[in-house]
Amino acid sequence: MEFIPHILLYSLIIIYFWALPKIFAKAGIESWKGYVPFYNVIVWTKICKKPWWWGLILLVPGVNLLMLFVLNVELSRAYNLRGFSNEAKIVFLPWLVIPKIANDPNIKYVGPINYKDKAFKKSFLQEWFDAIIFAVIAATVIRTFFLEAYKIPTPSMEKNLMVGDFLFVSKISYGPKLPNTPFTFPFTHNTLPFGDNIKSYVEIFTLPYFRLPGLGSIKRNDVVVFNFPAGDTVLRFNPNITYYTQLDGEAWITYANQTGGTKYGFEKEKEKYRKMVRNAYLMQDFIITRPVDKKDNYIKRCVGLPGDTIYIIDRQLFVNGVKSGDTELMKFKYYVKSNNKPSIDRLKEKHDISDFDSDIIYFDNDSVLEITLTHQEYLEYINKYGQQNVIVKNKPKGYYLQNYNKEYLPIFPNDIKYDWTEDNFGPLYIPKKGSSIELNLNNLPLYRRIIQVYEHNDLQIKDSAIYINGKETNQYTFKQDYYWLMGDNRHNSADSRFWGFVPHDHVVGKAVLIWFSNGPSAGIRWNRIFKRIE
Repeated sequence: MEFIPHILLYSLIIIYFWALPKIFAKAGIESWKGYVPFYNVIVWTKICKKPWWWGLILLVPGVNLLMLFVLNVELSRAYNLRGFSNEAKIVFLPWLVIPKIANDPNIKYVGPINYKDKAFKKSFLQEWFDAIIFAVIAATVIRTFFLEAYKIPTPSMEKNLMVGDFLFVSKISYGPKLPNTPFTFPFTHNTLPFGDNIKSYVEIFTLPYFRLPGLGSIKRNDVVVFNFPAGDTVLRFNPNITYYTQLDGEAWITYANQTGGTKYGFEKEKEKYRKMVRNAYLMQDFIITRPVDKKDNYIKRCVGLPGDTIYIIDRQLFVNGVKSGDTELMKFKYYVKSNNKPSIDRLKEKHDISDFDSDIIYFDNDSVLEITLTHQEYLEYINKYGQQNVIVKNKPKGYYLQNYNKEYLPIFPNDIKYDWTEDNFGPLYIPKKGSSIELNLNNLPLYRRIIQVYEHNDLQIKDSAIYINGKETNQYTFKQDYYWLMGDNRHNSADSRFWGFVPHDHVVGKAVLIWFSNGPSAGIRWNRIFKRIE
């Protein structure tokens, strides 16, 4: 059934090339113009006495189908096939109506409707309908090629970007990426605003990845919006959970409960238990898959560029051996010991902390406060409570391999060979298009998803040898650039440290301006309105 939309599309294209010369001839225009791609669309708009740039909109995925409906209706009116029934026919059955206009001698060119004539004056509803159609078209063109508005939903970029900030994201900074799924409900991303995770798009017809030229490329420390790389599969009962982390976690718990074994023992049987959990999800219809352009949008800071080598030592990021990625408002979690217990609401107001429990917690009978602080706030807490009572949270390498910890290796590459944590990580090479690496079973976990998922290769391991597309190999050449992105709220950010590289074809745009800000507790933040993002 997947081939049916393609057959309908290609047959309609053939019909247009066959019919337009005859349709043009009826309007007194040389028939040869109907055979010239793109130019014939401009002539089409001339026949209907519409602006020539209407034809250019047919080149824009996402609105071209809507524009085609509009041009078909205008063509129908110009050949005196007017009224709701005729206009509905050419919208839904152009395969029949277009040839009829071309061949039927009784159908003649009369020109477009003259709305100045009282007999053809638009009704109130028709005027509103036309206005809405073109508002949708104009807004979609702007969102696709120039600017799109986003809202910050989580505190992963605090305090540089706050929950409740409304942003403009520039699509032309890195080049507009055309949609893979052009048939989508206007002004939605991947779900409809009503119902329970109902898709807002259909995949009956998809387009390959294509990006237009942009004003530049991603620079180090740019704040970038991108399609979440691990978001190709999500769980219906909680789409905010990273599917692969959840799958491994439940598989590990199932194994530990059944066998009492260690994580090292689990590694040998991981696929067996992952399959058990995956089958359970499938039986309950929990799994949703999404194309690249319909993955959730994330926003992080680009700290690693293609060709860089990164590592983290005690929370400090190094890029190519140099300290990097620090910003003035970057935050980490600290433990504060004190007999003084200010209320959480008071602390949220003082530090402008969002209403997220993970950013501020009391524990140990309220004698210890866990809170995210900037460096300046950290110094203030030291002055108030003493150096010994303000301790930074820092997970050493091997933390997630300890048997007492219930999590199963949430840190990339989520493999037993690597004992990394969010605070002590790497070294790791970030792939650059055209660069090659020596590939072996030790470093395969780092690049396996790139090879299989992002670059669409068949990868198999047979008798300790690596086979790519059926050929044994010990090296791999990358087909596109990759990036490493992290949140400024370093201890409260699900970023590349947890799920890995961001492919170039997942990049959406550059965050450039905060145009409005409304904090969950603080209300309107007037000092953030029209603030540039740095």
